[in-house]
Amino acid sequence: MISKLIYRCPACSGFDWLQGDRCVHCGASVREEHQSLLTINSRRATIAYWYDRVLAFDLPVGKNGLIFESGNVKLHKEKFRQRYAGPGGVAAILYSREFVDRVSAALFRDRIELAGKKRVLTIPFTTLLSVTIESNVIIVVDRMLGPLFLEFLQDSGKKWEDGIRRALVDYKKPAEIVEFFPRIILGKELKKPGPDPPTRRPLYSPGRKPEGVPSHPVYLMARRLVRAVVSTGLQID
Repeated sequence: MISKLIYRCPACSGFDWLQGDRCVHCGASVREEHQSLLTINSRRATIAYWYDRVLAFDLPVGKNGLIFESGNVKLHKEKFRQRYAGPGGVAAILYSREFVDRVSAALFRDRIELAGKKRVLTIPFTTLLSVTIESNVIIVVDRMLGPLFLEFLQDSGKKWEDGIRRALVDYKKPAEIVEFFPRIILGKELKKPGPDPPTRRPLYSPGRKPEGVPSHPVYLMARRLVRAVVSTGLQID
């Protein structure tokens, strides 16, 4: 469904907006023209254009810093399964996903909360190490909890990836986030480029061709012919 990517109405910014061919909030008409084209309120444009419109909206921060909540989510964690030892000391570790609970997720300005049947897991932005998406599954890595997999059964995973990332950007200001995966990196953590190293000239010895530069076969043959002619011409009877 197009609403998995265009998860807010581009006309009024409402969430959970599309029902049939209209926005349930503002009544905007929607028609999918092509795999990459969408017409909303008689304006025909690429899906990329409408997605940019969605990203241009501010996050709806409400009471107590709550941004939005989810429906049903399957929560999995990473589980060690097996270690493989190969020849030459090569080793590999196989991990799988282990089901933890069915939860509802809530995004706040400074954290993510996962409310299950027995407890609430809190992932503060201070310990969140990375955020990415795989299909409709959000993968977050927390310093204390490790990798967690949030499979959204009713919501748009893209909505949650974008929401978490934008909340993180606002939380980290004035620092700039330059990367979210494989780990969150701030611009101030990057090393400043230094001066270019001096150019090293190759060391040549007289009468010695540069190493690593093979002679062309034609040159080798011409060299042999020249040596033969010179040798013949300099012979003394």
